[in-house]
This record gives sequence, structure tokens and C-alpha cells, in this order.
Amino acid sequence: MDNDLTITAINTAANYAGNALRTGANPRIYADGDITINSSGKLSYTSNQAFLNINPGKTLSINFDGTASFTTSLGDPNGSIDQGNLVIQSFQQPSFTSAFSSSNWTFNNNLSGLTVGKETNTSSVTLAESTSIAGPISIYGGSIAVNAPLTATNSTISITSSTSIIDGASGYLIADGLALNGAGTVTLDHTSNDINTIAAGSSSSPIGALSYTDADDLTIGSVNPTGIYSSGEIELSTLLRPVYQSSFFMMVPIDKISYEKVSVLIPLFFY
Repeated sequence: MDNDLTITAINTAANYAGNALRTGANPRIYADGDITINSSGKLSYTSNQAFLNINPGKTLSINFDGTASFTTSLGDPNGSIDQGNLVIQSFQQPSFTSAFSSSNWTFNNNLSGLTVGKETNTSSVTLAESTSIAGPISIYGGSIAVNAPLTATNSTISITSSTSIIDGASGYLIADGLALNGAGTVTLDHTSNDINTIAAGSSSSPIGALSYTDADDLTIGSVNPTGIYSSGEIELSTLLRPVYQSSFFMMVPIDKISYEKVSVLIPLFFY
């Protein structure tokens, strides 16, 4: 039987200004099962522990309201050792209490999954450091910025935004599938984006306008969601090969279609 470990620290100071959890240099954390760290206030994990091990099939959940800083690597950096899932989200609040940036974190590429934010998160999320995960990646936020390469190896990147999704000058996505949800507009126009299948929105919850550029070929298909539903303009561009439509479809308002960057005209269903 695996032993789970949960650590909860709450400081009731106004505006999360008080120290909730501080490690110092010497503490070490290990558990066979799931590890959960809950913090309300300032979370400062500055242990000299080289990394937090996450056993395969298990999850490290870091839930915080206030601020969090980790100098310890999350997951075993030995690429030959499989690791479990990592979840980073708010604790008692529906959203991060301030903007989240991955610049304060180290995610190892043998993690089997990464989730940042809850489905209710509307705070900004910035992916500021190059991140490669050996499994699915899910990001939830208001304004979401991919400012560095983000890779889900042979898996899916799922991004849900209530405001906007953009890639910066050095940010691009590599994955087998890309799922876009939420009402936010999407501008992913880096020429190094490399997605095999894209899908976005639903008939009851379309995304905003979509502009996407891919380095080679692209299929509109099923990535949960299925097809593309948008309340705004859709622009799809591929640099080497055409855009393919599988058995699914794109659905957009008839007066909000732009073909400027579409390399091959795609059959559309209008509403």
C-alpha cells in the first residue's frame, strides 16, 4: 500500500502577506504515493533537496493562494526514470491570487503530465521557460502567453482561456494534438508551431477569433473537442503542406471568415 503525504500551511495575514511554508536548506520530502502541498500565504520551498520525486502513476499537487517559489526541481531529472503527474493550481480560491509564471519553477521532461490552473482560473498564466513533458499538458487561465517552447511528447496540449492565448517571439507549441477551449481569442502564429491535429470550442461554447500557423501539415479533427467552433474570424496557415479536414468540420459565423492565410480552402458549415 502506497503512503500519501499531505502538508497544509495557512497564514491568515491580509493579502496573503504572511509566511505559510518555508523549508530552509535541509528538509527532504518523499512519499510512495501522492504528494499534496497546500499553502495560503507565502510558500517558499528552498530546500537543497535536488528534486521532488513523483512515482509513476502518482501526482504531486502544489495548491497555493498567495505566492510560491520552488528552487527544487519537480520530478527526477534522470530522463531514464519515469515520473508521475504534476498539478499546480490555486488552493482555496477559484483562481491564482496573482499572475502565474513558470519562470520560478523547474519541470523535468520525464513528467507524465502537467496541469497549470483550475478550470475556474481567470488569472494570467505565462509559460516563460522551455518545457517538455512526456505526456499531456493542460493550461487554464485568463490571458495565457506561451513565451518559450512548450512540448507534449506524442500527446496533447489543452489550453482553456477566458481572455486570450498568444505565443511570444520565442514561444511555440509541439504536440500531436492541440485542444483550445474557452471564450478567449487565439493568436498562435509562430512558424515553429508543429501540431498534427487541431480542434477548438463547441457549438454551445465557441472560442473567440482563431489565428494559427503550423510548420508543416495540419488536420482539423478530434482532440476533445471535435472540429472548430469560433465566434470570430478563423485563419489557418501551414508552411509546407495543406490544411486537411477530417470527417469533422469548422463552424463560424458566415460574416467572420478570413482566407488570407489559408493555404487550401476548407469546407465550412455556417450558422
